Amino acid sequence: MLTAYRFEDGQITTSADMATAAAGGGPFWIDLCDPDAGERTLAETATGLEIPTREEMIEIESSSRLYQEGDTLFMTATLPYAGSKATPEATAVTFAINARQMITVRHGEPLSIELFRQRLLKDTAIGTSPAHALMALLDVIVDRLADLIEHAAGEVDRMSTTIFHEGISARKSGDYKNAIKKVGSTGIMIAKVHESIATLSRLVYFLSQGAAVAGLSKEQRAQLKGLGRDLRSIREHGAALDNKLNFLLDATVGLVNLEQNQIIKIFSVVAVVFMPPTLIASVYGMNFADMPELGWTLGYEFSVVLMLASALATWGFFRIKKLL
Repeated sequence: MLTAYRFEDGQITTSADMATAAAGGGPFWIDLCDPDAGERTLAETATGLEIPTREEMIEIESSSRLYQEGDTLFMTATLPYAGSKATPEATAVTFAINARQMITVRHGEPLSIELFRQRLLKDTAIGTSPAHALMALLDVIVDRLADLIEHAAGEVDRMSTTIFHEGISARKSGDYKNAIKKVGSTGIMIAKVHESIATLSRLVYFLSQGAAVAGLSKEQRAQLKGLGRDLRSIREHGAALDNKLNFLLDATVGLVNLEQNQIIKIFSVVAVVFMPPTLIASVYGMNFADMPELGWTLGYEFSVVLMLASALATWGFFRIKKLL
C-alpha cells in the first residue's frame, strides 16, 4: 500500500495517487507498507530513487542498512510490532531522507508508524519539512520502545508477586508452566527491544554524520543527541530487566524443585517408618517350629502392638530431628 502525505496551506492531505500528490511541490512523506512491484516502480519513478527490496532490507551488514545514494540517506532499523503471535514480532523499516521528502518502506505494521501518523494529522507543523517529520517519527519510535520496556517492567513486578507472595504449586503443573511461559514471553519482548535499540543507535549515529544531507537544523541535531541518550537509558533499563527475568526463572525452577523434593521426602520418610513393622512381620512370617510367640494366646495382638510401636518410634525420631 502506498500513501503520500502532502503539506499545503497549513493542512495535511493524503493520497494513494502519486500524480495527484506530486502536484504543488510533491509529498513530504511517502509511506510504502508491504508494497508490490507496481507500487515500488511508481515510487521510484516519482522520486528518482531506488527503493530497497525486502531481501535487501533484512540484510545485517551496516553497508546494506546505512548508506548514501546521491543526496539521499537510506537507513534501515528493526522495529517491534504486534504480529499474529502473542509476543511481539520484528520487522525491518527503511527510512530514506533528503531535503525534498521522507520515504518509509516497511513490511509490517509497527504501532509507532500509526502513532506518528495520528500525531501528524493533529500537529500539522510536523509536515513543514521532511527533517521535521523524520525527527518526530524517531521520537515516536523511541517513546514506543520506552512504553514496551515499561510494560515489561510491570509484567516482571506482577510475576515477582505471583512467585514470591502468592506462590506457585508444583502439584498444579499449569501454575509453574504458565509462570515459565510468562517469563519467556516477556524475555522475548525485551530481546526485540534490544534488537531495535541496536539498529536505531547505529541509525542515529549515521544520521548525525549526514545531518547536512538530511537537512537537519542545529536544534534538530541537538534533539538527535537527546534521542541517542534516551536509547542508552532504555537499553540499560532493559538489561536490568534481563537480570531480573533470569533471577525469576531460576527462582521459579528452584521453588518447584524444592516442593517436589519435599514430596519425595515425605514418601521416603513413610517408607522408613514402615520398615520396622515390615521387618517384624517378616520375622513372624517365618515357618520355624520353635517360635514361642506362635503358640501364645495374645501372640497376634503382641505382634500388632510391636509393629505399631516401632512405626511410632521411627516417626517420633523424625519429628525430634525436625525432618518432618
